[in-house]
Amino acid sequence: MKVCFVCTGNYYRSRFAEATFNFIANECGEKYVAESRGLNVSAADKVANDYGELSPYTRSKMEELDIPVGFTSNKRQPISKKDLEDFDIIVVMDRSEHFGMVKSFVGEDEDMISSAKNFKYWAIKDIFDWEPEETLGAILANVNKLFNEIRWGLV
Repeated sequence: MKVCFVCTGNYYRSRFAEATFNFIANECGEKYVAESRGLNVSAADKVANDYGELSPYTRSKMEELDIPVGFTSNKRQPISKKDLEDFDIIVVMDRSEHFGMVKSFVGEDEDMISSAKNFKYWAIKDIFDWEPEETLGAILANVNKLFNEIRWGLV
């Protein structure tokens, strides 16, 4: 099972979801794997240049939960159309924020989204709308729920 978590810059939300999912899978002995991507990776270039490739909020929460940084990729990555074919489940962090970006990304290939086996939108806000503790807590809860749904064959 391959899961892809998607946000805007692949810096904060999707990277925490990726790390959390991979850590849980590892702890449970499951061979599931998650990766993360961004719809507009360059949107996080300035903060990445100032603070590193991983959000300090993400890094801090991972440390608090004893999740090694190796459970997330070491650099931000843009989503590709090939990703839509390669992943079993694609989770976009916030429908209201990302629906237009997804639509622009796929362009005339809109049926690529509907043909994806499991394409999901969550409702997890970015740093501009929610405090990090709320955002990261919501991601943790949603990742746990998704992991259990996969484990029990519900997706």
